[in-house]
Amino acid sequence: MRLNPRHPVAELSGGQQSVEPSSTPLAWSFETCVLVCTEGAEMLAVVVVLLFCQAVEAESTCLDSDVLYVRRLDAPKQTTSKSFQVFVNASDVVGVLKPFWKSTGFCPPEPHNDPEFFLGDDMQQNLIYIASVPGYGATQVRMHWLLDLVNASASSEMGGSTTFDFGLLDTLLDRLRALGLKPGLELMGNPFPRPLDFEKRADLDLWKELVTALARHYLERYDEDYVTQWNFESWNEPDHKSYGSNFTEQGLCNYYDACSEGLSDASPLLRLGGPAENLAPSHRSPLAWTLLEHCESGVRLDFISLHQKVQGSVVFAIVCHRTIAEVTEKTPLLGDAPEEH
Repeated sequence: MRLNPRHPVAELSGGQQSVEPSSTPLAWSFETCVLVCTEGAEMLAVVVVLLFCQAVEAESTCLDSDVLYVRRLDAPKQTTSKSFQVFVNASDVVGVLKPFWKSTGFCPPEPHNDPEFFLGDDMQQNLIYIASVPGYGATQVRMHWLLDLVNASASSEMGGSTTFDFGLLDTLLDRLRALGLKPGLELMGNPFPRPLDFEKRADLDLWKELVTALARHYLERYDEDYVTQWNFESWNEPDHKSYGSNFTEQGLCNYYDACSEGLSDASPLLRLGGPAENLAPSHRSPLAWTLLEHCESGVRLDFISLHQKVQGSVVFAIVCHRTIAEVTEKTPLLGDAPEEH
């Protein structure tokens, strides 16, 4: 069997069998998770074969402890919930359901400047899995600490011209592009030999120079149509000390301005958004709210990035919707900015 990761077609010994949408009504039992199909047995056989092959491959490559753990999770559980059946007539098209979530991501462990996590074989395989989601289900990979893969020359500390080595980051982004993916490029990390103080003019100039060099490098390395699709984003969750650079409110606004100016110097078509936070009440997320208010004063904000994790809870879902409404209420001039979650 050979699978094309972008097209759900299985090639079997008897010829090619394409899994296409069917007009056959399907019945799902949510309690037993059994698919009942009165017709289209060939399609169902392909699905069963695929699932069987995946199970065999998983058991042959996983640790015994991993297999036992998965079996425990899959074991039947006692439940008092009722069983429901939902019948779907796939031939009755009522509209188009557009995918609203096509992004995934991760955070490397310490030390963040160790390229092994980003560039090792395990991550290469992980990216292949992400790219294999049928129907272009995942197109963006958002990663923390990407700029720790960049190395700045020591001459920048002596007042000379700055040079940047993007070699490690090139390797990672080349892989993404080859797989049909694009980065959610957080302007997060520090390639310089010392921490930067975003309330100092000299350090802000260094940061702006880095952002401009980064953007120009990839506009030249790839093509403008590809790079202008990227979501450049401000520092992840600045209110969380485990992520932040010990920002002050003024320092975060200065940092964002330097990011905006640096990208604009490379191309006015590049997108920048933020605040990359969950936007808890203002007393818990003062930096994020300050940044939104700063952008409302006239600094560009091409999209609003929110971290809303409902955690399977209706209450959390309601809080998330209220947060979006609060953004519109507190910063009405940003109301038309698209949201990225």
